[in-house]
Amino acid sequence: MKQPDSLESQAEATLLQQAATIQALQGSRGNLGVLGLARRVQRDMSAAIDSLPSKSRHACAPGCFFCCYLPVDVLAPEAFLIAAHLQRTRSASELTSLLCRLAAHGQHDFGQRACVFLAQGQCSIYDVRPLVCRGYNSLSKERCEAFYHDASVDLTGTKDHTAARLAEATQEGVIAGLKALGLEAQWYELATAVLRALETDGGAARWARGEPVFEGCDEVFQWPC
Repeated sequence: MKQPDSLESQAEATLLQQAATIQALQGSRGNLGVLGLARRVQRDMSAAIDSLPSKSRHACAPGCFFCCYLPVDVLAPEAFLIAAHLQRTRSASELTSLLCRLAAHGQHDFGQRACVFLAQGQCSIYDVRPLVCRGYNSLSKERCEAFYHDASVDLTGTKDHTAARLAEATQEGVIAGLKALGLEAQWYELATAVLRALETDGGAARWARGEPVFEGCDEVFQWPC
């Protein structure tokens, strides 16, 4: 993936991702096509961020969970990928318990309640974590922790903006590609969207055929930095 170090290169990266999204779903509008698209986009974004010179300055590390109290939105293919991962890795009883937590959770009381997928200080869906999470890379654990304790703390300059621009280019490209195919291209609140994906039989293929699978799933505001 081209690293968007300028507005021009960011626009180019967006166009490349748009074309790749269209190609992926034109080849398969079924479950495998949707999940394959989400996997490739997440993998490519993470690989590109890992190759940035600023990667060595990232303060994020296992057990650092302060950003897991911030609201998260996902795109439809991501919700289906997370749901598929949960169905593959959780037992029937674990899924039943998770469905109850997702239904009760919602992203309310921001800053007071952790992401429903945070478990013992670790992201329990790290391998398929959303693009929004992958795109936020902190340069200061201390400032993130300060914001966790006091939401009035100014986080300006805390995140790696080069990585953020790369993430934005990727997200905008996926959205443009989905719109070009006449598909839902909205952001949806993480817990609500994953719950809908888990409860909808054949949801990925139905969504790829144009059904409004996520109707009623709300977007939440983006992160404050």
